[in-house]
Formats: sequence, structure tokens, C-alpha cells
Amino acid sequence: MSFETLVLALASALRPTQLAAVYALLGTPRPRRLLTAYILAGLLISLGTGILVVALVHGAEIRRGGDRGTFDGVLELVTGSAAIGFAAGLYSGRVQRRSPREPNPDGSAIARRLRDPSVGVAATAGIATHLPGLFYLVALNSILAEPYSIPHQMVAVTVFNVIWWTTPIASLALFIVDPHGTRARIARLNAWARARQRGILTVIFAGVGVYLVVRGLTELLG
Repeated sequence: MSFETLVLALASALRPTQLAAVYALLGTPRPRRLLTAYILAGLLISLGTGILVVALVHGAEIRRGGDRGTFDGVLELVTGSAAIGFAAGLYSGRVQRRSPREPNPDGSAIARRLRDPSVGVAATAGIATHLPGLFYLVALNSILAEPYSIPHQMVAVTVFNVIWWTTPIASLALFIVDPHGTRARIARLNAWARARQRGILTVIFAGVGVYLVVRGLTELLG
């Protein structure tokens, strides 16, 4: 796995949305079953998408042509610029987020929808909170750019997804061992993240955006 892929995986894992979903599911009457459904359904789609893309695109001429560096550079430059623009919108308030001063920590949209969901709803939430986005697209491009075999690239996709899913997977494992302690720890972590959500997202998107823009310019000018 390249450094760029690792950066994108960590950036995806640190976003507060999945933490809010995990916190909501741990507060339901059937947390273990619902969190398992959340993980399995979402991971099936996110991992399956990555493996399918690798299987279809590996060895294609678009990855072997002489303009590969230009393609990679343009993709990184465009994606990085979009991430910086999103971060700027968050910082300026043009991209609206729920006020961190909201008094009820259970009042988020995710918490309301997952208050006592069915297994199907929990599974759908796992898919919805982990739909492949810009970071995943660039990570897949980075993986495909590596001159390795399909199995090696599929392992890289799997590692990316495991990192992306660290919070739900670790929460489920800890809950099995220590249910009450895990609920309390996730509650504190979720409250901390919700109070700082805009700042967290701004830093993540701005940092990744600058990194990708620099990478893209290096590819195009190098």
C-alpha cells in the first residue's frame, strides 16, 4: 500500500459520521446484532466495489499508456481542489453543519433514524455512511497505479477498507468484551467529535486537499 492510499484511508476513518452511527447503534436494545449488520452490509459494498474496480481496470490501456502520469496528476489536482473548496465552505459556514452547541447529544439525524432500527435499516445505514466517494476514487487510482499483480492490489483495497472501518469493527469487538464500558467510551468520544465536527472535517479535507494538489502538480510538472 502506498503512502497516498494510507493517508486517504486514515482520512476516511476519522470522519465523525460513522462514529455517530456506531454510538446510535450501541444504544439500541440489540446493539451486537445491529452493529454486525451495519458492518457486514457496508463492508460488502465498499470492499466489493473496490475489488470489482481492480478486477475490471487492472491491465487496461488507460493505466499503461504514456499519459498515465498526466491522468493521475489531473485526477489528484481536481480532487484536491474539490476537497479544499469543501473545507473552505465548512470554515466559512457556507456548508452548513448542525450547531455544536445543540444540547441533546442524541439529537443528530443519524441518532434519530437509528434509535431502534430493524436489521435492514442498520444494514442500509452501513452502506449509506460508507458509499465510495472522492477519497476512495483517488485511493483506487493510486492502488491501480502500482505495478503489482491483481491479488496484491486486492490486498491493498482490503487494507484500505479495514482502516476505513476501524471504528465500527473495533467498537463491536470491544462491546463483546465490555458492553457497558464500551458504550460509555463511545458516548464520550461521540460527544467530543460532535462538538468539534466542523473543525475536524475542515482539517481533514483541507489537509488531504493540499496533499493531493501538491501530488497532482508534481505529477504534471515533473
